[in-house]
Amino acid sequence: MNGLGTAARSDGAADGDTVELQYSLEFGLERRAKARLLGVNTDETYGRPPGHPGRLAGEQQAAFTRSWLAAAHQDRREPWPLIVEFNGFDKYGRDLVVIRRRAGGPSLNEALVGAFPGVAVPSRHHQPP
Repeated sequence: MNGLGTAARSDGAADGDTVELQYSLEFGLERRAKARLLGVNTDETYGRPPGHPGRLAGEQQAAFTRSWLAAAHQDRREPWPLIVEFNGFDKYGRDLVVIRRRAGGPSLNEALVGAFPGVAVPSRHHQPP
């Protein structure tokens, strides 16, 4: 499955770089998983006091991710509006992914880095131990 595109939809985002996905595995089978965006590391929102600059940045990044996913889900006729490229797992067992809209355009990963250049990290930092 590495690097292959799988149809999916999102159940939401925990933060800017971690999303809840539901994959279509064909034949009516589905799989739910937490996924980490490959090559992206957004600011943390948890454990930081309100008003902390890192928390504010993380909230903006999470809002961007949620908005991007919501836009992908606007066409209600398309039950699987996302294509997810799976690239292994991180140390927490989350899928490492690149998420694209079936309709085209830049991936969520690329869009986040374009909007917030400081969140880009080399992909090797997300490889399994």
